[in-house]
Amino acid sequence: MIFFNTSGQFSFWYYAKNLGYYSDLQKVYLGEYEGNRMEGVLTGQFAHQTGEFKGVKYAAMKYDYNIFDKEGHFRRIVSAQDKGGVQVIFKQAPVKYEGNSDRVWVFLTRCEEDLKDIILGAFGLRGKVIMEFKGDGAQIYLYDMSRR
Repeated sequence: MIFFNTSGQFSFWYYAKNLGYYSDLQKVYLGEYEGNRMEGVLTGQFAHQTGEFKGVKYAAMKYDYNIFDKEGHFRRIVSAQDKGGVQVIFKQAPVKYEGNSDRVWVFLTRCEEDLKDIILGAFGLRGKVIMEFKGDGAQIYLYDMSRR
C-alpha cells in the first residue's frame, strides 16, 4: 500500500507510469463504466497542513482509490468510504492501519516539517522502517507493518 501527502500524489503516479512499476501495483476492481472495467489502487493521502486539537498538532489522512485508464494513466480519485473516512493522526499514537499488506510505502514531497514529524512518528509506533531514501524535497520510507 502507498501513502503520500497531497504534494506527492501526481509526481508519484508520473514516475509509477513512466518507470513501469504501475503494472506491479495491486489493483481493486471498482465496477464497470460505459462497458469499461474500472480498477483503482487503494492509497492513503495526508492533508497538506497540520491541525491542532487542545494544543496538540495532528495530521488528517483519508483512504482513496486512485483510478487509471487501460494504458495506466492516472485519471481520478474516488474516496474509499468503505475504509472509514478521515482519520486523525497524532505523533504520539500509532497510526491505525488495517490494510492487507505487511509493507507500506510513505512518499512525502515538499512536506512541512511538522506534518512529516507527525506522520513518521505515528508510523514509527506502528511499524518499522526497513528502507528509506531522502532527496532534495522528497523522502520515501518503506515500513514493515507486520507487528500487530
